[in-house]
Amino acid sequence: MRRIAAAAAIALSATALGGPALGQTAAPGGALGADLDPTRAAGDLGRVLSVISPDMSELGAVLDGMNMKHELRDVNGRKALVAQAALQGMPPLSVIIQTLGCNDKGCGMLQLQAAMGESGLSETEVGAWNAKTSLVFAVRIPQSGVVALRRPVLLAGGVTAGNLRAEITLFTQEMVRFIRAVQDKKKSAQ
Repeated sequence: MRRIAAAAAIALSATALGGPALGQTAAPGGALGADLDPTRAAGDLGRVLSVISPDMSELGAVLDGMNMKHELRDVNGRKALVAQAALQGMPPLSVIIQTLGCNDKGCGMLQLQAAMGESGLSETEVGAWNAKTSLVFAVRIPQSGVVALRRPVLLAGGVTAGNLRAEITLFTQEMVRFIRAVQDKKKSAQ
Protein backbone atom coordinates (compact mmCIF):
# COMPACT_ATOMS: atom_id res chain seq x y z
CA MET A 1 0.00 0.00 0.00
CA ARG A 2 2.82 2.37 0.90
CA ARG A 3 4.53 1.77 -2.48
CA ILE A 4 1.30 2.51 -4.33
CA ALA A 5 0.90 5.77 -2.40
CA ALA A 6 4.54 6.68 -3.13
CA ALA A 7 4.10 5.98 -6.84
CA ALA A 8 0.91 8.06 -6.89
CA ALA A 9 2.66 10.94 -5.11
CA ILE A 10 5.51 10.87 -7.61
CA ALA A 11 3.08 10.73 -10.55
CA LEU A 12 1.08 13.64 -9.12
CA SER A 13 4.26 15.62 -8.48
CA ALA A 14 5.46 15.01 -12.03
CA THR A 15 2.13 16.14 -13.44
CA ALA A 16 2.05 19.24 -11.21
CA LEU A 17 5.55 20.13 -12.39
CA GLY A 18 4.60 19.87 -16.05
CA GLY A 19 5.85 16.31 -16.56
CA PRO A 20 3.88 13.53 -18.17
CA ALA A 21 1.25 11.80 -16.06
CA LEU A 22 1.57 8.13 -15.20
CA GLY A 23 1.18 6.13 -18.41
CA GLN A 24 1.86 9.11 -20.68
CA THR A 25 5.02 10.00 -22.52
CA ALA A 26 6.41 13.40 -23.33
CA ALA A 27 6.28 14.49 -26.94
CA PRO A 28 9.71 14.29 -28.56
CA GLY A 29 11.41 17.65 -28.21
CA GLY A 30 8.53 19.03 -26.14
CA ALA A 31 9.07 21.20 -23.10
CA LEU A 32 8.01 19.52 -19.89
CA GLY A 33 7.04 22.62 -17.98
CA ALA A 34 6.28 26.23 -18.68
CA ASP A 35 8.99 27.34 -16.28
CA LEU A 36 11.71 25.36 -18.10
CA ASP A 37 13.65 27.60 -20.42
CA PRO A 38 15.03 25.42 -23.24
CA THR A 39 17.54 28.13 -24.16
CA ARG A 40 19.22 27.67 -20.74
CA ALA A 41 19.08 23.88 -20.64
CA ALA A 42 21.28 21.57 -22.65
CA GLY A 43 19.67 18.91 -24.82
CA ASP A 44 16.15 17.74 -25.39
CA LEU A 45 14.25 17.97 -22.09
CA GLY A 46 11.54 15.58 -23.30
CA ARG A 47 14.07 12.88 -24.14
CA VAL A 48 13.94 9.71 -22.08
CA LEU A 49 17.22 9.00 -20.29
CA SER A 50 18.23 5.58 -19.02
CA VAL A 51 21.71 6.73 -17.95
CA ILE A 52 23.30 10.01 -16.86
CA SER A 53 26.76 10.92 -18.11
CA PRO A 54 29.51 11.07 -15.45
CA ASP A 55 29.74 14.88 -15.87
CA MET A 56 25.99 15.02 -15.03
CA SER A 57 25.31 17.64 -17.73
CA GLU A 58 21.76 16.29 -18.22
CA LEU A 59 21.04 16.78 -14.52
CA GLY A 60 22.63 20.24 -14.59
CA ALA A 61 20.11 21.19 -17.28
CA VAL A 62 17.24 20.02 -15.05
CA LEU A 63 18.58 22.04 -12.09
CA ASP A 64 18.97 25.10 -14.35
CA GLY A 65 15.31 24.73 -15.31
CA MET A 66 14.38 24.60 -11.61
CA ASN A 67 16.40 27.79 -10.96
CA MET A 68 18.61 25.88 -8.51
CA LYS A 69 22.19 27.12 -8.28
CA HIS A 70 24.60 24.21 -8.57
CA GLU A 71 28.20 23.28 -9.14
CA LEU A 72 30.17 20.11 -9.80
CA ARG A 73 32.39 19.30 -6.80
CA ASP A 74 34.45 16.52 -5.34
CA VAL A 75 32.54 15.06 -2.38
CA ASN A 76 34.29 12.28 -0.49
CA GLY A 77 36.46 11.46 -3.50
CA ARG A 78 33.56 11.30 -5.98
CA LYS A 79 32.08 13.84 -8.38
CA ALA A 80 28.81 15.31 -7.20
CA LEU A 81 26.48 18.11 -8.17
CA VAL A 82 25.87 20.29 -5.14
CA ALA A 83 22.66 22.27 -5.52
CA GLN A 84 21.16 24.93 -3.26
CA ALA A 85 17.54 24.22 -2.36
CA ALA A 86 15.40 27.20 -1.36
CA LEU A 87 12.97 25.69 1.12
CA GLN A 88 9.75 27.11 2.51
CA GLY A 89 10.72 29.72 5.09
CA MET A 90 14.14 28.18 5.74
CA PRO A 91 17.69 29.08 4.83
CA PRO A 92 19.01 27.38 1.67
CA LEU A 93 20.23 23.84 2.19
CA SER A 94 22.63 21.88 0.03
CA VAL A 95 21.40 18.84 -1.85
CA ILE A 96 24.23 16.56 -2.94
CA ILE A 97 23.53 14.50 -6.05
CA GLN A 98 25.95 11.68 -6.83
CA THR A 99 25.94 9.06 -9.57
CA LEU A 100 26.08 5.35 -8.81
CA GLY A 101 26.33 2.25 -10.97
CA CYS A 102 28.55 3.90 -13.59
CA ASN A 103 30.23 2.20 -16.53
CA ASP A 104 31.56 3.33 -19.91
CA LYS A 105 27.99 4.05 -21.12
CA GLY A 106 27.01 6.25 -18.18
CA CYS A 107 25.49 5.99 -14.72
CA GLY A 108 22.30 4.05 -14.00
CA MET A 109 21.43 5.50 -10.60
CA LEU A 110 21.51 8.76 -8.70
CA GLN A 111 21.55 9.34 -4.98
CA LEU A 112 20.08 12.53 -3.54
CA GLN A 113 21.41 13.31 -0.09
CA ALA A 114 21.61 16.10 2.45
CA ALA A 115 23.41 16.37 5.78
CA MET A 116 20.86 17.77 8.19
CA GLY A 117 23.31 18.51 11.00
CA GLU A 118 23.09 17.58 14.66
CA SER A 119 19.39 16.96 15.12
CA GLY A 120 19.36 15.77 18.73
CA LEU A 121 17.48 12.66 17.59
CA SER A 122 18.40 9.26 18.96
CA GLU A 123 18.84 6.25 16.68
CA THR A 124 15.42 5.05 17.88
CA GLU A 125 13.80 8.36 16.90
CA VAL A 126 15.49 8.29 13.48
CA GLY A 127 14.21 4.73 13.04
CA ALA A 128 10.70 5.85 13.99
CA TRP A 129 10.88 8.66 11.40
CA ASN A 130 12.01 6.13 8.77
CA ALA A 131 9.07 3.88 9.66
CA LYS A 132 6.67 6.73 8.81
CA THR A 133 8.02 7.35 5.31
CA SER A 134 9.22 5.24 2.42
CA LEU A 135 10.17 8.23 0.26
CA VAL A 136 13.43 9.29 1.96
CA PHE A 137 15.45 7.52 4.60
CA ALA A 138 17.44 9.07 7.40
CA VAL A 139 20.78 7.80 8.68
CA ARG A 140 22.23 8.90 12.01
CA ILE A 141 26.01 8.92 12.23
CA PRO A 142 26.71 7.76 15.80
CA GLN A 143 30.07 9.54 16.27
CA SER A 144 28.73 13.00 15.47
CA GLY A 145 24.96 12.73 15.86
CA VAL A 146 24.58 14.22 12.37
CA VAL A 147 21.59 12.93 10.41
CA ALA A 148 21.77 12.55 6.64
CA LEU A 149 18.72 12.14 4.43
CA ARG A 150 19.03 9.99 1.31
CA ARG A 151 16.92 9.01 -1.68
CA PRO A 152 18.10 6.68 -4.43
CA VAL A 153 16.80 7.36 -7.95
CA LEU A 154 16.89 4.46 -10.39
CA LEU A 155 17.36 5.54 -14.02
CA ALA A 156 17.06 2.08 -15.63
CA GLY A 157 14.00 1.95 -17.82
CA GLY A 158 14.22 5.67 -18.51
CA VAL A 159 13.35 8.97 -16.88
CA THR A 160 12.58 12.39 -18.31
CA ALA A 161 13.57 15.80 -17.03
CA GLY A 162 10.08 16.00 -15.50
CA ASN A 163 10.70 12.76 -13.59
CA LEU A 164 14.01 14.10 -12.25
CA ARG A 165 12.35 17.39 -11.28
CA ALA A 166 9.68 15.46 -9.37
CA GLU A 167 12.32 13.39 -7.55
CA ILE A 168 14.29 16.48 -6.51
CA THR A 169 11.12 18.32 -5.46
CA LEU A 170 9.94 15.32 -3.44
CA PHE A 171 13.33 15.09 -1.72
CA THR A 172 13.32 18.78 -0.76
CA GLN A 173 9.74 18.48 0.54
CA GLU A 174 10.86 15.60 2.74
CA MET A 175 13.79 17.73 3.95
CA VAL A 176 11.28 20.36 5.10
CA ARG A 177 9.15 17.70 6.79
CA PHE A 178 12.22 16.33 8.62
CA ILE A 179 13.35 19.80 9.76
CA ARG A 180 9.86 20.57 11.07
CA ALA A 181 9.75 17.25 12.96
CA VAL A 182 13.07 18.10 14.64
CA GLN A 183 11.85 21.63 15.46
CA ASP A 184 8.62 20.22 16.93
CA LYS A 185 10.61 17.74 19.08
CA LYS A 186 12.82 20.54 20.40
CA LYS A 187 9.78 22.72 21.22
CA SER A 188 8.06 19.90 23.09
CA ALA A 189 11.26 19.22 25.09
CA GLN A 190 11.32 22.80 26.43
